[in-house]
Amino acid sequence: EYRFQEAINAVGNNNAQTAVNKMVAAINLNPKVDRYRLSYSQINLAIAQNLATKKDLTDDDKNAISQLIQIAIQEGKATVALNPTRSGNWALLAGIYRSVMSFAQGADQFTIQTYSQAVALEPVNPNLRIALGGIYYALGRYDEAIDAFKLAVLAKPDLANAHYNLAITYREKNEVKKATEEINIVLTLVGKDTADYETAIKELKNLESLTPPAEAPTPVIKPPLELPEEATPPASL
Repeated sequence: EYRFQEAINAVGNNNAQTAVNKMVAAINLNPKVDRYRLSYSQINLAIAQNLATKKDLTDDDKNAISQLIQIAIQEGKATVALNPTRSGNWALLAGIYRSVMSFAQGADQFTIQTYSQAVALEPVNPNLRIALGGIYYALGRYDEAIDAFKLAVLAKPDLANAHYNLAITYREKNEVKKATEEINIVLTLVGKDTADYETAIKELKNLESLTPPAEAPTPVIKPPLELPEEATPPASL
């Protein structure tokens, strides 16, 4: 626990290498603590994302990014392996795959696969269905996005964000009537004295204060990195 806290402190001080070293030490001492594995995954992912922002990536940079992503995925998979029946662990692994969709070819399908498993383990969680629907939306698979958002609405009918995402997806399919119906529901779920309410009235196309589905990520590395076979998600339960 002491090594883990040292790693967290190093992250706060923007000392990436120390954070990595301390986290590895914590994992070596307690390899079955899932939050250690998850934190190590997130550190590697953050380093990869930061490195990918460089204007002119060298081959060494690309190799480093690839290695960091592989470690992030490996540790995410280890988190799942420690407790494969926990929906949250699958959702965290899905989040890792989602984060590298702009880096790595095939990550989109891995994201769908792992979010689907998270949903299967916790079908009444609307946020998981919204996350899955958001991936479909980003990929332009609007029918599947609509199905996911509909189920999110069914799971929690008073969740404004579920209706909003559904409305935006209907709009993308030019189903204006259905989109309008969903926006009207949003208006009944947010307070009349809130900015969300005013925005919903004024703009169907852009509800700024709510959370729209993410746009498809723009590749930051061309051609995209290819994930190795080891990056494949664990088998579903």
